[in-house]
Amino acid sequence: MKILFTLLVVFLTVISGVCEESLIPVEEFYISVNTNDFMNRPHGRKGLSVSVGVLRGKEDPQGQTITDINCFEFPAGKRMFLKEDIKVFYEAADAAKMGKVYLKEIDTQIFMGIEKTIFKSIHMDGEWVVMVSRLGKDAVFSANEGDSLKKALHQAKLGQAWFKLLLNSEKLPKETPTAKPPLSNGYYLSSKIGEVSGRGISYAVSVSARGRGRNRAPNYNITHELSYSGAHGKMGTSSGQWVSGLLAEITIALEAIKKGKAYSHKSQGYSVKANLKTKEADVTWYLGVFFKGETPKKGHFGVEELNEIRTLIKSYDVKKKWFEEHEHWFYTKPKKDK
Repeated sequence: MKILFTLLVVFLTVISGVCEESLIPVEEFYISVNTNDFMNRPHGRKGLSVSVGVLRGKEDPQGQTITDINCFEFPAGKRMFLKEDIKVFYEAADAAKMGKVYLKEIDTQIFMGIEKTIFKSIHMDGEWVVMVSRLGKDAVFSANEGDSLKKALHQAKLGQAWFKLLLNSEKLPKETPTAKPPLSNGYYLSSKIGEVSGRGISYAVSVSARGRGRNRAPNYNITHELSYSGAHGKMGTSSGQWVSGLLAEITIALEAIKKGKAYSHKSQGYSVKANLKTKEADVTWYLGVFFKGETPKKGHFGVEELNEIRTLIKSYDVKKKWFEEHEHWFYTKPKKDK
């Protein structure tokens, strides 16, 4: 209880300092809110995913907002729908509702290049639908998907305006007809509590949450993440249960060093060895297991680094509680249908 109280005092001290500049007392976070239930469509189809996000980082203390529209029938990195895609999609959907043929091809600027996107309205299986094709993949949508997209984008517009107010206000702003938390059943959250350098490898601890569906609260978790850096800054990250397993091995190695004993452990993704000379746990991260073609990376963690990581872990409950208590700032649950 004493530890929790101390952490709360520290966290509140941080809040008082950050609040002089921002309403949200968190230095690094990313929140994304889906404004449509794109998974539940007739005939097992998926809709276009619309999400509105707000983020802030050490390199971007002012923060920013963004709206993303994606088609998950297409490959990763090539799913985006941009302004022209949306315009043509509306035209195809309107044609499908009227039972008319429509066909148009445009160039879409995706990551690392341009791809052709074909929009058409066709009669298929007894109904008029919209078919969108890219990279040899076809996505089929109901004719009313255009109306659904307009509603989702309206909510995203409200949310983006609201998030800008949150980023630039010292007090909670009032909701307006043009700026308010978007309607959604939950949100995705990732907020870094802190990061500890191991000279070549860094260990980070974060609060994460993911919406769990209709009428269910987001599921919060503590996330352990390992990252490595190169000549041009951070080059790759990996998270999961294996990272906390690595921390357990570092702890064992440092305990062995304290007793003057040798210790080594090797798994598929990493190895840990007690260095009796430097009094550190030497870590080798076999990057090739996670990033094809990458050579192993080495890091070194001593007692000081281990204690810093433990302090971050202990801070999780307090930070999680803040986000739980302020979920209503970031989304509003739709009212149940009567």
